[in-house]
Amino acid sequence: MKEIELSKIEGNNTRLATTDIGDLSKSFESYGQFSPIRVKKKLFTEGETYEVIFGNRRLATARALGWKTILADVVEASDSDALIMAFSENEDRANFTDYEKAILIERLHMISGKTYAEIAEMLGKSPSYMSQHVAMLHLFPEYETSEQERKIVLQQLTERHARALLKIEDPSERWIAAKLVVKCGMGVRELENMISRQSKRSSLDMSRSNSKEMIMQIIRSHIASMNSRDIASYFEPVSKNRFTKFSCYPPLSRLDSNSASEQLFHMLHELRDYEAAIESSELRVVGNFAYALMTLRNKYANSLKTVTAEMRLTIIFERDHHDWKIVHEHWSSATPTKFLSLFTK
Repeated sequence: MKEIELSKIEGNNTRLATTDIGDLSKSFESYGQFSPIRVKKKLFTEGETYEVIFGNRRLATARALGWKTILADVVEASDSDALIMAFSENEDRANFTDYEKAILIERLHMISGKTYAEIAEMLGKSPSYMSQHVAMLHLFPEYETSEQERKIVLQQLTERHARALLKIEDPSERWIAAKLVVKCGMGVRELENMISRQSKRSSLDMSRSNSKEMIMQIIRSHIASMNSRDIASYFEPVSKNRFTKFSCYPPLSRLDSNSASEQLFHMLHELRDYEAAIESSELRVVGNFAYALMTLRNKYANSLKTVTAEMRLTIIFERDHHDWKIVHEHWSSATPTKFLSLFTK
């Protein structure tokens, strides 16, 4: 240990945050320097120069107070050894942010050529500690923002924040969430709750979107089955026990699945040609229920004449485990007299 001129000592760039020396400055003025900084000799330089291993705040305080020298331990150490010493000292003092620890681990990995598992053993940490901290370096893509902006945000996050943020798959949304954490001073639990709520909403939106696609496919197959006169296929998505139907074709009464099947058979039997095409549709999914409102352009033909009529169809669906079943249909014609004239004797 010896007194070294401040002009011969260079700080290191291990710390990213602006150094606050207010309290330390008061202590130095009142009591002097309690503990030495640690330095190593710089190689391949003219004269006797040193580089700080740890003690940047003490060095900055001495300079701010106008001291000419500072008490220092001089050690021989490689760049890797110096990083390990810096990590251990600041880990004990809880001085480093998690992001600074991540940068130091990455530098040690690059300088030493050792794996993260080997570095974990050197530092007395677990492999998961390594991966969780290093993951902070890859939390946000470079194209999202500038390096300086990323550093400012990452300096104020913990690795637990980072772990929670990694659950957000979209990098842009992850960056927005991280800035919100910093702006609001959000804790890890608050962040996890926010992500959980977003995830549930996204899952619900995805489920609703998938349900709509499934239901529209059922409707298209439903209409196609009528066009091809395949009554069995038409009633395949129908709930056998709960189905009801109101039809514009006699008998004009409430029908169940059996009577609706018989009615459709008789109607198609009386027609030489039948063709329905969906002109417009509106579909809503609400929980385990859905309803579709449609306008169809129908062409009917028997042995005497051909009629084109606009039909309105309402279909109500209910979710049955992973499937959707039709529980109600209501058919009506915009021109009922024109439509019924086909079936008048």
